[in-house]
Amino acid sequence: MTDNHPSIPLENLVSLSVGAAEPLYQQLVQQLRLLIVTGRVLASSRLPSSRQLALDLSVSRTTCTSAYQQLLAEGLLISRQGAGVFVNTDLPAALRQGKVKPLSIGDRLGATQSTTNTSVGFSSGPDASSFPFPLWARCLAKAWRRPEPSLLQDLHLGGYEKLRRSLSHYVYMTRGVYCSPSQIVITAGQRDSLSLISKALMQPGDHVSMENPGYPLQRQVIHSLGLTPRWLEVDQEGAQLPANSTSQTKLAIISPNRQYPLGMAMSGPRKLAWLNHAQKQNCWLLEDDYDSEFTYERRKTDALMSLDQTQKVILLGSFSKLMFQGFRLGYLVLPEALVGDVIEAQQELGGMASLHIQPALSLLLTDRSFNPHLGRMRKLYRHRRDVLCDLINLHLSPWLYVTPPESGMHLVAYSHQTIDDQGIVRRLKSQGVTAFALSKHYAGQGPSGFCLGFSGSDDEQLKHNVIVLKQVLVAAGFLMGPTQGVGTRWT
Repeated sequence: MTDNHPSIPLENLVSLSVGAAEPLYQQLVQQLRLLIVTGRVLASSRLPSSRQLALDLSVSRTTCTSAYQQLLAEGLLISRQGAGVFVNTDLPAALRQGKVKPLSIGDRLGATQSTTNTSVGFSSGPDASSFPFPLWARCLAKAWRRPEPSLLQDLHLGGYEKLRRSLSHYVYMTRGVYCSPSQIVITAGQRDSLSLISKALMQPGDHVSMENPGYPLQRQVIHSLGLTPRWLEVDQEGAQLPANSTSQTKLAIISPNRQYPLGMAMSGPRKLAWLNHAQKQNCWLLEDDYDSEFTYERRKTDALMSLDQTQKVILLGSFSKLMFQGFRLGYLVLPEALVGDVIEAQQELGGMASLHIQPALSLLLTDRSFNPHLGRMRKLYRHRRDVLCDLINLHLSPWLYVTPPESGMHLVAYSHQTIDDQGIVRRLKSQGVTAFALSKHYAGQGPSGFCLGFSGSDDEQLKHNVIVLKQVLVAAGFLMGPTQGVGTRWT
């Protein structure tokens, strides 16, 4: 009998490297074997057909067929005639380390349709023209055709229960974080999330460790909450631990998956060092996981919270990169010990997250067409990253240099010489092009350059933006080349 459950979206869990020494099929075998024995892909789960998996991973069908055959021979997979390939339900208990089965993905279908892309400048937002608005409209209609009475009475403490259940499955599959729905609190985005954490954990005047460079808006919110930042320097392994171990803070805000704005992923040893620091210093770690869905070259890494055995990490997530700009919903995944305090803080401050769109979002996340949509976005953003890098090398190399980021929705273009990047950004804005100065992300003096988004701009917009930036640099009289002098500064 044919199994009606959708297949596991392996393209979100597997990353193959063409340049690696191991053949692609061996990479695929090793990654699938690890997903099965650790419980990330559960017993009885149906895998995509070899043809579909080859399309999803952009490899030959032979690669996928060879990998499946080896795992069938090992007994990890079984084949059911007319139904497909499944994870074996009779694996020895010692072979499996999964905990509790996450909620299954829904069985609803949806379509996509283009709309006009209205982004201006170097946009790091989601591409609105590719968002599946017809599917979103159906989710909204279905959610409110016969709304639950509790939705009309605002009885969902911490957020809509079904959305929290959907998210517990989502963060398990995409970030390796095992949590119960009760550990998730739906928020109105980063400002609201930081306000809740501050209310639950902090007192006015308390110190917060923050990365330098970092997100300017985050610094502003921390100041507005009456808290005092202490800066963490950043190197190629990510945020460094506080230089003075005796200078304790209750909270450290870090971005292990992709440091903002520089883009590096935190190394494994550095992650373990932070977890040890949190335990020894009784410090909470707020993990800012702002665009982890979009990884291109490197293998996707699990969240720091997935490694935490001492319940000291809080995961801060957002939907703004998945949905569209202006979508003001986010979430916190909390250690069990903090759930009561954060829910109480949300009640005292007033729930800011719109409850009315949460049922539709729950339907969207569990729709079987949502993961293919993410896969298409990943391919599109990778293409736009490559286009922008090529344009910078072609038109801006006398002034700027760039290394293609392995993930994310923006890149950093460093200047060969010290320039007034904030002045250039103001001049660009007067020409109708938005960008962000790298130096503005530093507390104090930092290197000059530009944070240039690519995900929300099509190829023609990117070319136009680069040409305008070149014209501004030429008009400003900045000298070309890494050994030239400092150019004109604007006031």
